[in-house]
Amino acid sequence: MLTKKEKIELLHRKYGYDCFICGSPFGNEKPTIEHWIPRAAGGSDDISNLRLTHKSCNVMKSDTMPNPDGTITLRPKKIPYYKRRSDRREVLDKFCYECEDGRKLYKGETCVTCGSPPGPLENPRYLKRKSPECDHNVHWCWACSIGIVEKKSAAQNLITG
Repeated sequence: MLTKKEKIELLHRKYGYDCFICGSPFGNEKPTIEHWIPRAAGGSDDISNLRLTHKSCNVMKSDTMPNPDGTITLRPKKIPYYKRRSDRREVLDKFCYECEDGRKLYKGETCVTCGSPPGPLENPRYLKRKSPECDHNVHWCWACSIGIVEKKSAAQNLITG
């Protein structure tokens, strides 16, 4: 049975002194042993299934299975909260509260503040009706907007009423 130090030395000789995932040298950082086929997926502790990686690369790979061509598809990095919040702030700063980006406008109107037409294009507010009053054709209600009631074409509306 090989010790961890012996395994690392064997893997250095077999794959070189760079991280197997990102290809960068280890520098002062200690390499970690990565199971190329994860143990959770039936991978073994055999030296042929082990690779040397940076700790951060090992964490990013986690228990991801390698692709048939030997590459791996890493999970996308999570966008930090402060960045998500600043992106949301940019959207809110552009939002017109006067017309709610066209949602409060009637057909043919334009907003005097931002100049936007009535919107959104699909299910505009001026065509919204309460469910009992909705024809599910020209007008829309909450039920036909989320697909509980199927929208009818004009021909179906004439035939079935």
